Amino acid sequence: MIAGKEFVGGDLRSFGGHHKEQMVEDLIEGLFWLLVLKVMHTDIKLGNMLIDQEGHCVIADFGAADRVAELPQTEEEAKKLARSVASHECFSPPRIDAVEYSAMHQANEELLEGKYDVAKEVLEYEANNKRFQIGCALYSLVTGSDPFDTVFCVVPAFRGGRYIEKESKVYDIIGVDSNYEIKQLTKYYKCSEKQANIIIRLIDSNHENRPKANDLIEFSPRLKKLVESNESLKKLVKEAP
Repeated sequence: MIAGKEFVGGDLRSFGGHHKEQMVEDLIEGLFWLLVLKVMHTDIKLGNMLIDQEGHCVIADFGAADRVAELPQTEEEAKKLARSVASHECFSPPRIDAVEYSAMHQANEELLEGKYDVAKEVLEYEANNKRFQIGCALYSLVTGSDPFDTVFCVVPAFRGGRYIEKESKVYDIIGVDSNYEIKQLTKYYKCSEKQANIIIRLIDSNHENRPKANDLIEFSPRLKKLVESNESLKKLVKEAP
């Protein structure tokens, strides 16, 4: 009932308002908190982003989300984390980077065997997919269309405590001409160059180019002010995947 009253604007799937610039900033800040708090979110998409009466939006649907506060130190802890990651691997297609998805799956299979030293690598893959999903949602919010074509691909899916192969519709990730895409967003969709830059970086096919938590601070004056005045938060930013 409380959520119903607060978010009377609905979700972003059918949004047609004039607060998109503010919404992009809100969602970038949402991504920042997901990264620094190390929260695994199952299903990041426009339908799970809610709008309030003032045009601000938040990421919703944390029913199956998990927070990984510390890296596992034992085989049992590693297996527990691996099962949690596996349950989050099954992103609703086609909002996945198939290349990153496959790499994360392979590393997570080692984690399922109790090899806890690969936990950091697995969580970095998960964070990269999270960046990608937010980037795809922002691109769709600004342009009204998907950033990539889709193809059918066989991907691993976790069912009944084990992995199986499943054919899913996923994004066909190709190299992005960043300069061209940024010009398109600023020229035709009234997106600021700063926002266009960060959206395109989030969906870059090279995950090394996707902005980290520390990069997101520079995008948001609110975050920058908050981090500069909070030593505990500075530490979380440094530790974020």
